[in-house]
Amino acid sequence: MTELPLFPLPNIVVFPGMTLPLFIFEERYKRMVRLCVEQNQRRLVIVLAKQGASVSDSGVHEICYDVGSYADILSVAENPDGTFHILTHGQERCRVAVSRSESVGAGHAPLHFTRNLPYPLARDDPNLERLAAWDALEVFRSYSEVFFPTEVLEQIESALPDDLLFQASFICANLRAPAEARQRMLEAPSLIARFGAAQETMQALLKAHRRDAQDAGGALDEEGAEPSSGSGGTPQA
Repeated sequence: MTELPLFPLPNIVVFPGMTLPLFIFEERYKRMVRLCVEQNQRRLVIVLAKQGASVSDSGVHEICYDVGSYADILSVAENPDGTFHILTHGQERCRVAVSRSESVGAGHAPLHFTRNLPYPLARDDPNLERLAAWDALEVFRSYSEVFFPTEVLEQIESALPDDLLFQASFICANLRAPAEARQRMLEAPSLIARFGAAQETMQALLKAHRRDAQDAGGALDEEGAEPSSGSGGTPQA
């Protein structure tokens, strides 16, 4: 495959092993699904669309990041109105380089294709990778205690993959972080760097949460405080 359909999505960054259900309603992407089914070629490239970007005939190079991910279509269900529900499975990352555009009719934005350019994640000493994974997972557990409900916490350990690449994906995909932060994790030069980027993001989110909690507590104290009588009495807890 020398080129693949390009699917820019807002707020979505795909990592290896990530399962992503999608509802397809735009004409260009309905055309994309039909092409994949007709040609028995069910791989496409999902890439994060830049914030505030609007796809146009001439602006596709500016609206997407330069690194996306391969995604394989696992299942396709066509609805009576011609829309689709598809299930995709994230694979390795790749470069994005638009090769051509295909018109899908007047009044509709075109479907774009990208050259098939693999961009493998660098791997390092396995012991160093395991150490980076250990550190990131410790922070992820602390992060989970703050941001996830109790029932989810109970599922995390059983759902955690054994493979380090997929452990990194599990962490990155489950962070309530801005898409741009997750894009930096995707673009990290190595697996160790990806763990490190995820860890830094989680630490920043935890720090912001603690700061917000302290600010909220201080505001409550001020609102709930009674005026001092000046009697020198001992404050009550």
